[in-house]
Amino acid sequence: MGAVTPEPFELLLLTLGGFRLVRLIGWDTITEPARKWLTGYSDDGAPTLSDGLYDSSTGNVYHHGKLRVYVSTLIRCPWCIGFWLSIGIYGLWLLTPEAVLVACVPLTLSAAFGLIAKNLDP
Repeated sequence: MGAVTPEPFELLLLTLGGFRLVRLIGWDTITEPARKWLTGYSDDGAPTLSDGLYDSSTGNVYHHGKLRVYVSTLIRCPWCIGFWLSIGIYGLWLLTPEAVLVACVPLTLSAAFGLIAKNLDP
C-alpha cells in the first residue's frame, strides 16, 4: 500500500475537486432535477433538519416524511455533503490514487474557473 497522506499538489487536486462536487451536488442548476427527485422538494422549498420535521405555520408533518428531509439536509448542507464526499474521495484515493487524481483534474479546473469568474470578473 502506498502513502496514506496525499502530497501537497495531490491534496490541492482532491480538495478543489471535492469542492466542485459539493457545489455540483448541492447547488448547481443542472442537478436540480435530481435533487428534486431525491428529496421531493424544489430548491426553494427544501426543508432541512434545522427547520424541523414540521411546518410551524400549519403544524403539519412535511408530506415527504423524515427520510426525504434527512436526504434534503445531507444534500443541501455543505458541511454534511462535504464530510461524506471527503470520506469517499479519500477512500477511493487510497485504493486507486492515480485514477482519482485524474478524475479530479477537470473538477479542479472547473472549480478554479468558477471561482475566478465569480470573484474577478467585472
